[in-house]
Amino acid sequence: MLAEAKKYKQFFSNDRHGNPKLIRSKASSLEDNLLPKSHPISELLRGKVEQPMIDFISKCLVFDPEDRLTPQAALHHAWLIEV
Repeated sequence: MLAEAKKYKQFFSNDRHGNPKLIRSKASSLEDNLLPKSHPISELLRGKVEQPMIDFISKCLVFDPEDRLTPQAALHHAWLIEV
C-alpha cells in the first residue's frame, strides 16, 4: 500500500531487505525532530492553546522513538494532570 502512494519516492526508499526507510531532506535532521516540509507544533498552534498542551503534543510527536515521550511519562505530564 505504501509503495502505491503518490509521494512514496519523495520520502522513502528501500533498504537492502526491501523495507521502506525514510529519506531525510538536507533541511531537516533528527536534532530538530522535523520531517521534510514540516513545522513545529508550537508555530502551528501559537495563540490557540496553552503551553502545557503544546509541550505534551510536541513530546508525543517526536520522530525519534528514543527521544519521544513514553506512555508512562505521558501519564505524569503536567498537562494531563491539570485536566
